[in-house]
Amino acid sequence: MFFIIVGMCADCLICNNRKATQTNSHIIPSFLVAMVSSYDGSYKRGKELMFTISSFQEKTYTGALPDTKLEEIFDTDNLTDERIKNELSDNTVAKDYIFCPVCERNLSRYLETPYAESLFRDKKIDYDIPVFFWISVIWRMSSCGNFYGFKLPDEINDKLHDNLKQYLQMKEEGQDISLLLRDINFQYKILQCKDFCKSNPGYIYCQYNERDNILVMSMGDLCVCGMFGVDTIPEDFVFFGLESFIKDAPINSGNDHEKRHNVEPDDYKKSIQEFVKVGAKLRLNDEFQILDKMWELSGFGRYMPIRMKMLFLPMLYDERVKIGERHTMQRYIDIFTFLRKKVYLWY
Repeated sequence: MFFIIVGMCADCLICNNRKATQTNSHIIPSFLVAMVSSYDGSYKRGKELMFTISSFQEKTYTGALPDTKLEEIFDTDNLTDERIKNELSDNTVAKDYIFCPVCERNLSRYLETPYAESLFRDKKIDYDIPVFFWISVIWRMSSCGNFYGFKLPDEINDKLHDNLKQYLQMKEEGQDISLLLRDINFQYKILQCKDFCKSNPGYIYCQYNERDNILVMSMGDLCVCGMFGVDTIPEDFVFFGLESFIKDAPINSGNDHEKRHNVEPDDYKKSIQEFVKVGAKLRLNDEFQILDKMWELSGFGRYMPIRMKMLFLPMLYDERVKIGERHTMQRYIDIFTFLRKKVYLWY
């Protein structure tokens, strides 16, 4: 006897009503991703080159890069069709089957498209659009677990969801949203270093402080400080040298046009340098944990000797190795095997 089992789609995360049949739904809107990661500074989709770094994993997304660009990043001998399909085509800022087509369309129509036109073309838009745009982005990122570096408390996350759900429904029905604006418990500040990523590398990083109910997100040219039920920044607040700019920035709550606080390129570069210092320390700690685990699984004890780690890391980050090949699992194994045989043969 032959059976066909058909999987059932879950309900849409926004409306909780229709089935989530949409594929390639962006958690972070595509125009923000392209702003950060377009390899030629064009801010255009299809030109993304994105490295997603988590504690014990690095994933590369290559969008629709031309062959010449791929050859700069990867060894052509290792760049098989299977690898491109299974490893390099996985967009870490998009997911399948979380939204229905109606909600996906409404996100684009009422929030993402007008906000992008305001950001890049200085087009005038309704005052409510920016605040609900950022509500939508923060809620989407938080709802995907801790993948983006933070997870809001359920109470805040549920409130953002209710606000977004009501907003899209009211916009679709042409209702007055002034009462809804009074109900939201969210406001934000935003810094901008306009066109910074057209000639400089960008990054996406999020930091949530549960004590102060403040979320800060660095996204390319923008730094957004979301405030949940609070209207002041604590004196001990820190964020990679941008503290004074964030404190001086005006608050946006949807009752006026979005006010962005300008940051000069030199100050923005200093902030990125501070971020790199912190990120490098965190990454080094992660590398040590990976090496210790490899050492333990090989039966040599719990911790790899520090002198072997000091030999391992320069080989791992050898600049002669193309950047797309440095953190593959096979490379870790090859270096480990080489050092074990050539340097620590007695183990």
